[in-house]
Amino acid sequence: MVCQPPSYGFLYTGGYTQPGPDQTGLSVDYPVNAAVTDAYTCCASCYQTPGCFLYYLHAGNGNACSFYRTTGGSAPDASAQCPNRRVLEYANVGTSGYFGYGSCSIYVGPP
Repeated sequence: MVCQPPSYGFLYTGGYTQPGPDQTGLSVDYPVNAAVTDAYTCCASCYQTPGCFLYYLHAGNGNACSFYRTTGGSAPDASAQCPNRRVLEYANVGTSGYFGYGSCSIYVGPP
């Protein structure tokens, strides 16, 4: 279930993002929502933000909610939620952290 433990609260320990099939010209931005400081609301905000593929609470910024969001490029069969389709996410993750995946990512596994 989305935004319910254990679907968030991962500890990110390294990895990378790669464009998915048929994605070209992909770019990413990193918006911050300083008003959101809890994991559930950060997760829900990501799922409500088109293009969001990762979210985390940024401890160095007062636990502000930060996103990774696709902003450019083109891909066939895009949707309103994922206008650039879904990216592939290779990551090492543990437990008890402040990181999670949004609707526009596909977790592939460790790098």
